[in-house]
Amino acid sequence: MHIPPVQDILKSHSIESAIIVGIEVRPRPFPPLLVPPDNPQSHVCVLQSTLDLLSSKIPVFLLADAVSSCNRQEIPIALERMRQAGAVVTTSESVLFQLMRESLLNLAVRGLMEGGRGCCGSEV
Repeated sequence: MHIPPVQDILKSHSIESAIIVGIEVRPRPFPPLLVPPDNPQSHVCVLQSTLDLLSSKIPVFLLADAVSSCNRQEIPIALERMRQAGAVVTTSESVLFQLMRESLLNLAVRGLMEGGRGCCGSEV
């Protein structure tokens, strides 16, 4: 949740956007028809955090393949609600490649600014 301590951290580190994940951790093997006492509903936590961040004008990138629930049918409903609220729903692989691309572009630009050398020391 986007509570005051979290708000303070985001402000102190100049965080401008968030990538949200929520994976339920359950011990395996687990007996059928038995639910662990602290079985988290991560889709609910993710939903509430996403809505809180969006209401604070912080863009949210939600990793759809990193959201879980013991009720699988709840996940697409929660994802759609977050999408309608303004979250960008994507996948972990997509975000990983986008972050790598942006990092390489930043290195290339830095290389140009430092005398025409690219990210690997080659001429640009």
